Amino acid sequence: MNSLVTTSALSAILSLAVATTAGAVEPNSIGTGAKPAVAQGLIAQTQIPPDSRPYRQYIANRRSLDDMIIMRMKMVGAAQEMLQSTQDTALKRLAQEMITSGNSEITRMMEMRKNMFPADID
Repeated sequence: MNSLVTTSALSAILSLAVATTAGAVEPNSIGTGAKPAVAQGLIAQTQIPPDSRPYRQYIANRRSLDDMIIMRMKMVGAAQEMLQSTQDTALKRLAQEMITSGNSEITRMMEMRKNMFPADID
């Protein structure tokens, strides 16, 4: 069950990351050059000018949160492998604690992402 939740959550994050950043470009300091339609749609949804500091911070915050979710998913996956491969009771206990806390943190971060970046979710 935990593996299914982790896999589903990872798929959701990766599809969101690809869908919202495909074709998007970082604004350059001069402000020249055409932006792809996907990036312009994202900019319109956020209603923040692409060359502004808030827009860059918005993108940086979203990417950091996505990175934290993915790192936590990898940690849960490693703990699941440990749980299945070891006979040591202390390691099994530690792995189970990491799985439980990691899944809780993943759920919390996914909810935060949904609330903080609603324009990025279809």
